[in-house]
Amino acid sequence: MARPKILIAYAKDDRQFVPEQRERLRAFAELVENPHDRPLTDEERLAYIRDVHGVALGRTGKGLTPDVIDAAEQLKVVGLIGSSVKSLSPEYAMDKGITIFNTASGFGRAVAEYAVALMFLGTRDIHYFASRMETERWPKPRRDHYDISGKTVGLIGLGAVGRHTAEMLRGFRVNLLVYDPYVKEDVLAQIGARSVDLETLLKESHIVSVHCGKTEETNNMIGGPQLDMLRENAVLVNTARGAVIDEQALAERLPERRFIACLNVFHKEPLAEDSPLRGHWNCILTPHGGGKTVDAYRRNSELLVDGFIRFFKGETPEGVVRREQLARMT
Repeated sequence: MARPKILIAYAKDDRQFVPEQRERLRAFAELVENPHDRPLTDEERLAYIRDVHGVALGRTGKGLTPDVIDAAEQLKVVGLIGSSVKSLSPEYAMDKGITIFNTASGFGRAVAEYAVALMFLGTRDIHYFASRMETERWPKPRRDHYDISGKTVGLIGLGAVGRHTAEMLRGFRVNLLVYDPYVKEDVLAQIGARSVDLETLLKESHIVSVHCGKTEETNNMIGGPQLDMLRENAVLVNTARGAVIDEQALAERLPERRFIACLNVFHKEPLAEDSPLRGHWNCILTPHGGGKTVDAYRRNSELLVDGFIRFFKGETPEGVVRREQLARMT
């Protein structure tokens, strides 16, 4: 094949595809670039995609519909910055022989660091003391705090973010529990974790951290009965998908102040001003974006370009998505 032709669907000012990697890809392939400071419309996407061999998509690149895939007669590969592939009509694309790869591992480290940071906020009230020092000379603790070291931490899901989180927690000598029906025993052995069912994890963990995708299986997986299993003064962290936790059930239990919730993701984003999750000191809310660091942007961009180069050289890209994975992916 001559130089492949690749559509860069991101808005031209999108920080997630860093300039040096864009230029690296330009040296390898002919680029068709979105000239706008916005996502392409469906009509524009149809026009641009007809004769390209690859497409780079992500947060501002939107997805692919079957109609767009049908129009892309030369399309062979789709590269996605991030992990969520459902917007790409993946089954339909695979039926057409199109390869899909993502850069899930690129965000993993940054999101894992954010999850661990939320663990510290939940166990030590650092945010509370920092804000109170502006108005009080020497604020006093409002509850008992505890070390993370030596405690039991439960991870729900052991994908890229979950594994990075486990690795970061090693230095704290935690007792690590994992609930993930799809993880293999050798992986658990590598990170020094014990596989348990969800009920055991919720009841035994001082800290519970959610790292699974949104699927039919995980939608509202942590509802009222599961929240009631949490131990006194437990910390519940969610940096994965808001839909995994039943927000109504959570809001009903927050006034009891029996546990601390640290949330970075929500059912609907941005979070509504009148959300029942607001206004509770034991519910720490931050906007979705635990992976938004300049380092993560660089890693993702490099993985994206590496993937295209590997594919067009006849090799398998890192992060290639298999059909059997789709049921477990967001």
